[in-house]
Amino acid sequence: MKKAAIITWCNNNGVANYGQILQCYAMTRIVREKGYQPLVIRYRRQGGDERRWKSAAARGLYELYFEQNLEEKGFHIRKSRFQKFFLTYIPHSAPCYTLEEVEQAAKDCALLICGSDQIWNPAAYDPVYYLDFGSERQRRIAFAASMGITTVQEQHQPVLEQAAKHLKRLDRISVREQAGAEILQAYTQKKVHTVLDPTLHLPAEEWDRLASPRKGKGRYVLCYTLGRLTAGKAAVRRVCEKFGTQRVILIATQNTCRGYDGFGEVLYDVSPEDFISLVKYAEAVCTDSFHGVAFSVIYHKPFCVLERKTEKEWGGGGRIENLLRVYKGAKELEIGK
Repeated sequence: MKKAAIITWCNNNGVANYGQILQCYAMTRIVREKGYQPLVIRYRRQGGDERRWKSAAARGLYELYFEQNLEEKGFHIRKSRFQKFFLTYIPHSAPCYTLEEVEQAAKDCALLICGSDQIWNPAAYDPVYYLDFGSERQRRIAFAASMGITTVQEQHQPVLEQAAKHLKRLDRISVREQAGAEILQAYTQKKVHTVLDPTLHLPAEEWDRLASPRKGKGRYVLCYTLGRLTAGKAAVRRVCEKFGTQRVILIATQNTCRGYDGFGEVLYDVSPEDFISLVKYAEAVCTDSFHGVAFSVIYHKPFCVLERKTEKEWGGGGRIENLLRVYKGAKELEIGK
C-alpha cells in the first residue's frame, strides 16, 4: 500500500485541542479509505532549546516535557489522555522540528496532504504547511485547509504573496471555507475547491466506536467555549429553560477555567473520547467552537453558537457561519434574548 504523509495541527503545539486531534484522526481515516497508508508528520516549528536534542529517545523525553510544561495546572491529566489517544489511534512519525526533517520523514510517501484546521492562517505562516518540500514525483494535495480569515488585511498581503508561490506546487487545492477559496483564487491560476471539515466526512456510527460510555445519568446541556464564558451565561440559561433542565456540564479550557463562579459542573480531565460522548448524550450544546458545532451537527444535537470574546485572530466566526450555510440540516437554536 502506498503511503501518504499528512501535515496538520495535531497535539503538537502544547495545548490539548479537541478539534485539532479529532480532525487529524478523521484525516487518517479518509486517507486510508482512499487506499493509502496514512502517516501524520509530527511537526512543530523549531525553537532554540530543541537543537540540543538529537537522539530519538532524547526527543521523546523532550516532547513529553514540552507538552506538559505548556499546560496550566489542572490540565495535565487531560494532556496525558490526549497523548494516549494520539499514540493509540493516529499513525505518526518521530518529532520533526525543521523542514529538512519533515522532508526526510515523508521521503517514502507517494502522496503529501496538508489540512485541515487553520494551518493556512496568516498568523501561523510556515512553508511546511504548504507542502513546500520533497521531490516532484510526490503528489501534493491540500484538503480542507482553513485560512481562519474572511477578509484580507494589510498585514496579510506579504504572507499571501508567499503562499501563492507554494500553491504552484500543489496538484489539487481545497479549503474549508468559501471566503478562503475566494481569497486564494485571486493569487493562483489553479482552481480552489471547498470541502467539508474532515470530521464531517465520518458518520456518527464511526465516531461512536471512539466515544467513551455515557458519564453518569440525567439530562444536561453541554457548554464548550474557547473564549471566556462570562457574556454567554445568559444564553446557556435560556437553552436550559428550553430543554427543561438546570444541569450544565462545562468542558474547561485555558480561557474559560477561571470565573465560573459555581456555574455548572466543570470537567477538566475530558479525553477526546469523552468529548465525543458528552456531545452525543447532551440535550443541547452551547459553544463558540467550530468543532463544537461540527460534532453537534454529526449527532443531530440542537446547538447555540456563543460569541467568542477572546482570540479574535483565531476565533473567526466566519468559519461557523460557513458551516451553517453549506452543511444541510445545520440549524442554530432560536432562544431569544
